[in-house]
Amino acid sequence: MFYNVHKGLRNALFTTTILAGETDFNNPAELEKLEKAWGNTFSFLDFHGHHEDRHCNEPLEAKAPGSAKYCMDEHIRIDKKIDNLNGIVAEMRTATDAEERAELGYKFYHDLNLFISEYIHHMWDEEANLSNVFMQYYTVGDIMQMEANIVASLSPEEKAIGMQYMLPAMTKNEIAEFLGGIRNNAPAPAYNGMVEAASRILPSEKWQPIEAKLQEEYR
Repeated sequence: MFYNVHKGLRNALFTTTILAGETDFNNPAELEKLEKAWGNTFSFLDFHGHHEDRHCNEPLEAKAPGSAKYCMDEHIRIDKKIDNLNGIVAEMRTATDAEERAELGYKFYHDLNLFISEYIHHMWDEEANLSNVFMQYYTVGDIMQMEANIVASLSPEEKAIGMQYMLPAMTKNEIAEFLGGIRNNAPAPAYNGMVEAASRILPSEKWQPIEAKLQEEYR
C-alpha cells in the first residue's frame, strides 16, 4: 500500500540530493533553484507523513493497539531531522559571508544524504513489515479506500507536488491501476484533478496508453 507514494518520495529525495551536489551555493540563481526543490521535497515529506498517520496508522493503532505506534513515533523523529535541514537552508539564505555559505551548503548536502539513508530504511520497513500488518486487519478494498481518502483530503498544492514526483517514477500499468482505484473510491473532483495532472505532467507517449487503459478497463 506504500509502494507508489514511496516511489515518488524516492524520486524527490534523489533528485534533490543530486541537485544539492552540483549547486554552487554562492550563485544566487543556483541556490534559489535548490531552495525551491528542497521546499517541494520537504512539503511532500511533511504532508505524506501527516496524512498517512491520520488516514492509515491511527485507525490501525485503534484497531490493534501497538501495531502502528512505533511508525508514528518514527514520524516525529523524522520531523525533527527535517527541521534541522530547514534550519540549515535558512542559515544559508541569510549568510553574508561566501565561505560560511559554502560551508553551510556542504553541511546541508551531507546531512541530507544522511537523512535519506535513514528515510530509505523507514520506507523499507513500512513496505516490508507494516503493510503486512495492514493486510491482517483490512481487506484490499479497505486499503484502497484509505488511499482514496488521502487523495480526497489533499489540497491542490499537495496534489500538484505529489503527482510531480510520483507519476514519472511509476510504470504505465501502476499509474492506470492507481488512477482506476481513485476513480472507484474517491469523489469525482479528486479523480478528475488527478487525471488532469497526469495528462499535464507525463509525456504524451506515456500518458496516451494510460488514458486508453482507463477508458477500457475502469469505465
